[in-house]
Amino acid sequence: MNRLYVVMIISLSFLLFGAVVAVCAAPASSPNVYLSFEDGTFAEYSLEKSTIIKTIPITPLAGSRRKDTWLRMVANQHQELLLSDSYEGPLLLWNGKKEIPLNELHSGCTQHKSDKAWEETKVFLSERKGVYYVASNCNYFTGGGEDSSNETEVLTVFTLRKHSALTGVREILRKEYPVCKCSTGACSESCAKGVVEVPGGIFDSKFIFKSFVEGQTQSRTEENLLYTFNNWRCDAGKALPTSLSVADIAPDNTVLGGYADNACCGWANWLSDQAVVLSSGGAGVNVYDEFQRYDNAKVDVNFSVSAMAFSPSGEKFVLQVTADYPYDKLIRWGADHIGAETVDVETSARISSLAEATPAIQIFDKAGKLIEAIPSMEGAGFAGWLGNNRILLKGKDRLVIFEINTGKYSVLSVPGIVLVYVPKI
Repeated sequence: MNRLYVVMIISLSFLLFGAVVAVCAAPASSPNVYLSFEDGTFAEYSLEKSTIIKTIPITPLAGSRRKDTWLRMVANQHQELLLSDSYEGPLLLWNGKKEIPLNELHSGCTQHKSDKAWEETKVFLSERKGVYYVASNCNYFTGGGEDSSNETEVLTVFTLRKHSALTGVREILRKEYPVCKCSTGACSESCAKGVVEVPGGIFDSKFIFKSFVEGQTQSRTEENLLYTFNNWRCDAGKALPTSLSVADIAPDNTVLGGYADNACCGWANWLSDQAVVLSSGGAGVNVYDEFQRYDNAKVDVNFSVSAMAFSPSGEKFVLQVTADYPYDKLIRWGADHIGAETVDVETSARISSLAEATPAIQIFDKAGKLIEAIPSMEGAGFAGWLGNNRILLKGKDRLVIFEINTGKYSVLSVPGIVLVYVPKI
């Protein structure tokens, strides 16, 4: 079914900003982006022409892979797509023409002297067509196996491999963990495994490697390393704070990251969320402190960092904060409060007003100095950088191109959009 996409050039009104601001049409230099829609279709979309360039003919999905499971989409310039959700990990890899079965990218764990071998795999796209990176943990159990309650010990072998249609499979990184006793009966609660994180989703020459324990009530990271590699060789890995969650890495290895709340047991807000920028020399600047900014230490509403990303040059970065707002809109006191469960009228009004103004978006320079706060746009959130001086926002049935420094913007009406991915320039 054909859609009509209309560019809505809106003279800014009190509807969005509360003041009149000029807007402009999408500049000709805007890159194409990738979109998914409520009807399950995917497309490459031109911001310049405000129209679909090409529909991506992903085959209909069934069962657990139905359209409403997609929570994340990554794409490259070759119309290769990787679709995944937070529960099952990668679900579908599209190579531009057809689906690639993910089991073709498994390592095929070699058999050890164990009752059961179980593989965990995560797949990453690269900017090169037909080149994928695969991180795997091969877990060799004694006892009942991963799905039982009587595991006794596990040997875990982590590998990171490059799969290329032209050059085959090459191993980039390998770590064999010592045999671990499964003290609770479930090895994942007490034993470490390897985790690779690739900021932005597209694998290039930088990645994060963690030794990670899922835990029973709270997870923990035992090592957190920034790797760069060239000609199939990794460097020694730069140690980062183990509790730091890395959001992005600049070309000069400046790191954006945060320290999340990790609240437990039904509560949303235990600790003050933090965000930092770490220079390649190791010096850090705090650019976000939740309790200081929102004065919400005693309230069970969490204002967390939902996006941090460098501009293509690495000279600027965006920081976005989103509120974990209760579905019933009743603001409650935190875990250590004694007395009434819900807050007083004045506190409720203040926290509700702050929460409804999120996503709250700010632009910083690389040193952590605030450049600009983006006005609230009725729930539109950061989707990606369009060059070094413009960002793309996604709202309900619309995309917004915002120009940093001038405050000008254009609104594109795109009905039914669910996911947006902006390829790195």
